[in-house]
Amino acid sequence: MNTPIPNDVAAAEPDPDRSSRRSRPWRRPAVLALALALAITVVIGLVLATSGRTGSGSRPGDPFSGVRLFADPHSEAAQARDSMARTHPAAAAVLGRIASQPAGFWLGSWIPGTAVAAVVRTVLREAGASDSMPLLVLYAYPYRGCEQATAASTAAYEQWVGQVAAGIGTRRAAVVLEPDALAEYVRLGCLAAAAQADRVAIIHRAVGQLAKLPHVALYLDAGNSHWQPAPVMAALLLAAGVREARGFSLNVSNFYSTAAEESYGDRVGALLNGMHYVIDTSRNGLATATTWCNAPGQALGAVPTVDTGRKLADALLWIKPPGASDGMCNGGPQAGVFWPAYALGLAAKARWLPAGSGPLADGELVGDAMGPLPDRVPVTEVAVQPAEHQQGQPLRERQALRAELAEEDLVLLETRGLGESRQFHRVGHHRMGQLS
Repeated sequence: MNTPIPNDVAAAEPDPDRSSRRSRPWRRPAVLALALALAITVVIGLVLATSGRTGSGSRPGDPFSGVRLFADPHSEAAQARDSMARTHPAAAAVLGRIASQPAGFWLGSWIPGTAVAAVVRTVLREAGASDSMPLLVLYAYPYRGCEQATAASTAAYEQWVGQVAAGIGTRRAAVVLEPDALAEYVRLGCLAAAAQADRVAIIHRAVGQLAKLPHVALYLDAGNSHWQPAPVMAALLLAAGVREARGFSLNVSNFYSTAAEESYGDRVGALLNGMHYVIDTSRNGLATATTWCNAPGQALGAVPTVDTGRKLADALLWIKPPGASDGMCNGGPQAGVFWPAYALGLAAKARWLPAGSGPLADGELVGDAMGPLPDRVPVTEVAVQPAEHQQGQPLRERQALRAELAEEDLVLLETRGLGESRQFHRVGHHRMGQLS
């Protein structure tokens, strides 16, 4: 049974300008804000007290403890490294360092439901071969504006999530579920309370499909410290079934400081009786961004680690692969396309560059050691399968998938000679809100 959204939480004020909504502070009167916080806290406490602690929130131990996270050897950063090895060796060395770190593998609606299970199986098989655990990021939530939910779209999404679950099966994985959806798209002011509740219920059913898998650490996305007050976010998480999951994720594809997200995560987690969280640190090394989209002058954050020093923080992760564009803004290519100059700019600000690499200017590296860098590195097909697999069915499957997916919505990595195609992978294909 879905937990209803408290009335005060569901009633978001209409705001047609989504880009500026989060640039404004929480402006309700102090008395109302205090009353709202107390009311939501009471609701959460009553639900927790009556239902008991169930799900992975009560499981002992950290799911990342003693586990090596999967660093995809065929990631866009790795392919950019290989493409630039001869022409830009210094840049390639830095990209190699970025590629060596584990990062999220994004799965979204650009991968059809008929293909996503095979993609997931291949990623998990590769991770298993290196005795590591992949971090999967699901980003296919069908409702991102003021449109009304339809039975067909909802059913298609739930089937898609079911195929992801089928691809995971009994294998080990960490999963971040639907960045933006709960913290942003549920509380749009143009939606009536019933429509908001419907959107929460869709997320709750997705949680249910994934939480029942035996070796999945599931984290439901909770936005960041600047989006929703902690009591509001806690109530939304509770209504969406977070108690069936391990916890929640913060700062995905954003630039806020680790300290700010830890403080926020501790407050939300405490309201949920000790639920755990993970933080995206891929681009928050400086935390000075004033825009959400390819913010200039930023730096790589802490490399992925389980040594957080916080009771409720399970891990600091690179949920968004550094260098994946946020979109065609601030000089970036289309969303999800790997942008070498931006990745190297993040590395430069994090002091990852070798000596003599040249100065940093507007996110691009210049100087003899680096040379002019391309805006993007073409991702080419890499045939690594045995000779008997280099012709015939795998190629036909690849061509069929290319025809099925929109050209602008995919990056073809390679066809693997492992009984099925690796299919397609696109990262970072989502928009985040305006920073305050």
